[in-house]
Formats: sequence, structure tokens, C-alpha cells
Amino acid sequence: MLDKSIEFKNIIMRCNAEKIANLPAPSLPAGYSIRSFVKGDEINWVRIEASVLEFASEADALDFFYKSLFTL
Repeated sequence: MLDKSIEFKNIIMRCNAEKIANLPAPSLPAGYSIRSFVKGDEINWVRIEASVLEFASEADALDFFYKSLFTL
């Protein structure tokens, strides 16, 4: 559950390009994969966000999702 008693802080983290270039290529554990968004995935996101009380309701989360998507 999201603890909303903790004040939100927007933190920007930086790393020098040289350090990043020396890191090994990331890999996923066996059995995991990455795929692009597929219409309908937003429903799972909405359920997760509402379940941790990030939004008051699934409808609010879905509204935020679509507003955010179309303001990119």
C-alpha cells in the first residue's frame, strides 16, 4: 500500500556517460521478457495503481492514464 504520509520529492539522478559505457549489458532473468504496450494493458496498470491507493478509484486511474498518454 502506498504510504501517502511521506512527502513526495522529485529527485533527478545523474551518471557520467563513461560509467554507463563500462557497465555490462542488462539482461532479464530466465522466463522473463519485455514487450511493447498492447491495447488492454492499461486495465492491469489501472488495477495495480488503484490497489495501492495511488488513485481513489480505477476510474480515476484510467482517466489519468488516458490524459497522460495523450499529452506526451
